[in-house]
Amino acid sequence: MNFHLIKMCEVCETKNAGLIAPATAIPGFLIGSETDPFYTNPRNFVADSRLEVYLNKKYPEAVNSNKKEYTLYEILTLMNNIIDNEKLYDEENPCMIICDKDLERGLNTRAILCSDVGIRIVQQLIHTPEAH
Repeated sequence: MNFHLIKMCEVCETKNAGLIAPATAIPGFLIGSETDPFYTNPRNFVADSRLEVYLNKKYPEAVNSNKKEYTLYEILTLMNNIIDNEKLYDEENPCMIICDKDLERGLNTRAILCSDVGIRIVQQLIHTPEAH
């Protein structure tokens, strides 16, 4: 089974209809697009972001001190690759991501619904001044 974060969120949203509070949802998260400004506006990691440290460890060529701006789309793509390659999801309930120790530090949680991953990511990002 190949894991795909955006597609799994759509499955989870349907399966768990009404269980995820709309107030916590990220606008457009289930749509996910390379052209949607929500996903393509440049952002920086907040100071001392654990997620930045985690992604630098996993993908040092993509997340490093030479690059300061990232899009949410880029980060979600990296997260999707990690979750899929390392099988960090419950095979019986792929809506549930089971974090290893490093990802647990990066997202500050042991397990998380795939539809909530974006929320944890956005909490560690700020828009760059040009994005306002």
